[in-house]
Parts: sequence; structure tokens; C-alpha cells
Amino acid sequence: MQIEYDQVSLCGSNSGVECNLAKVDVEGSNPFSRSIIFFVILLYTLLSSYESQNRFLFCHQLFLGFGMPITFHPNERTVIFIDGSNLYAAIRSLGFDFDYKKLLYHFQSHSRLLRAYYYTALGDDQDYSPIRPLVDWLAYNGYAVITKPIKEYIDPITGHKRIKGNMDIEIAVGMLQMASHYDHAVLFSGDGDFRSVVQAIQDQGKFVTVVSSLLTQPPMIADELRRQADEFIELNSLKPELMRSSHSSSQQNAYPSIIPPPEMEPTFP
Repeated sequence: MQIEYDQVSLCGSNSGVECNLAKVDVEGSNPFSRSIIFFVILLYTLLSSYESQNRFLFCHQLFLGFGMPITFHPNERTVIFIDGSNLYAAIRSLGFDFDYKKLLYHFQSHSRLLRAYYYTALGDDQDYSPIRPLVDWLAYNGYAVITKPIKEYIDPITGHKRIKGNMDIEIAVGMLQMASHYDHAVLFSGDGDFRSVVQAIQDQGKFVTVVSSLLTQPPMIADELRRQADEFIELNSLKPELMRSSHSSSQQNAYPSIIPPPEMEPTFP
């Protein structure tokens, strides 16, 4: 193999940034092989021009451009914020039983997970709250559960009793209060109201990943939130890793079903 290097400008004649691009001449090689070799040399040269602390961010943005999920840095302090009702609606629409234990294992194995917060509204009568078994299980199994009472109202059109419980303020306050303690925030929600708080956290030098879905009908992820996030992860792509298996559902300490009766589902007008 013979490789000849030419000096070429990366960003134009006025940029002052130069790197070595290779002309690869491999006897008998096909165009695909030459392209791979050229790409590797180009990538190495580009990384060499970056300071060490910026190389990880460069690689992150490069792989995002190719639509590839990024592995979390093992030493990255990470905190998870889960909008309970929003996540429930997404996984129900996608049609899979979400395994919260696997979620913790997933992020513990890929990052330095500090804490996982789960936010949800609960009825005043705790004994009859359909989500209470899940909340109790989460609280005993590694999650910090934040709750508040739901509010009841009468739908003026149908006359039926409805309940609502919006946890947006609590999630936003939690993300901002914890910002000095983490490097990477993972938000499980598609609510566009979080765009401003995501921007505020990014302004403090933090990285924000949003996990929601484009595949639901309608899409759970708001376009403005997806644009603001540093990285968007399609929830359905995590299905093989986070789906509850029949084995785990039969275990003694397995959490109860998260699907509440239809009449008790919270609504958010």
C-alpha cells in the first residue's frame, strides 16, 4: 500500500486549519475499501486537531449526524427525570410492558447514574389509587418518587368527572436544582413545555438527552423539544433492552402492572 499525503484546508482558505488527507492507492482494492481507509485517516486527522476535552463532543455530534445512538460516557454523572404520565402514554401506544428495573441497569452500566426520579400525581385516597403499587415498588427499588395529589373536575361538555395531575413544574424545578451535581440529564418526556428548562440547563454547560417517541399516533415528542435536546432517543429503539420479560414478571419481587383502569387515567387539558 502506498499513501501520499497532501495538505488541504478543512474550512476554506481563510480558516487557517489544515489537515493531512490521504490519497490511497491500494493495488486490487475496490472503491468501497478505499473509501473506508480514506474515512479512517480523515477522522484520525480531524481528531488530532481537537483538544482532548473536545474530542468526545466532536465524536458525539459526528455519530448524531449519522443517526446512531451514542453510548454514555462511563464517568459521566447522569440523572434521570421521568414524567410518569407521559412515559405511560408512550409505552402504552407502542405496546410494550416497560421494565423499570432494566432501565436502572441500562444506565448504571453505561454511565455513572446518580439518581432516577419518577414524577406522578396520586389520588387523595391512597388505598384505592391504581398507580400506588407501582409507586411503592419504585420507591423500594432505587427510584426517588415525587408525587402530588391529583385534582378532580367536571368536564363541562360531557358532565363526567375527570382528573388531572400536571407535574411539569416539579420536574423543571428538580432538573434545575440538581444541575450542579450532574453532567448529563436524561428526560423521559415528549412535552414541549420542557424546551425552556432544557435550554436553561444547556446554558449551564450540561448535556440533555430526551427519550420519547415519534412512532406513536400522534407523536409523543414535541418538535420544539426534540430540536432543543442535545440528543433524542426513540423510545421504541430501547424496546429490546427495556421490555419486561415473562421471567421477570413471574418473580416474587416483580412490580405490578402499570396500566390503570381507563376511567382513572389522568387527562391534561
